[in-house]
Amino acid sequence: MSSLGQWLKNERKKHGLNLSDLARKAGISKSTVCRIENEQVLASFGSAGKMAEAMGLTLGDFFVRRNKEKEEKKMSYLEKLAEDNFQDGVLHELKRIAVATEKIADALGKQNGGAGVIDKGYVEANGIAAEFI
Repeated sequence: MSSLGQWLKNERKKHGLNLSDLARKAGISKSTVCRIENEQVLASFGSAGKMAEAMGLTLGDFFVRRNKEKEEKKMSYLEKLAEDNFQDGVLHELKRIAVATEKIADALGKQNGGAGVIDKGYVEANGIAAEFI
């Protein structure tokens, strides 16, 4: 997320202005513009407003942009969280199916006098299908 100084600097460059041009248009010193952009000093609302106005912007544009960045960051976090939860859910279901399949194979093995190990691949395939039907 960009600061006010970073935003002003980016906008100045987008508008093809150098420090001197912006300072002259805004009616403030070049050194003040430089220190604000480099975050050496905090801009007063007056100075920041003059700089924004000199580029045809308002300070509201900065705050709207910051809110948009915050929302995008929040959505990115929520999307990652949803993806992680989905992957955890799939892993949990696969483990649950594997345990159920193992129990079925063991039960069949006991019923067939220990032959369940031979048929385990067949039982596992049917065990997974049975979980979803």
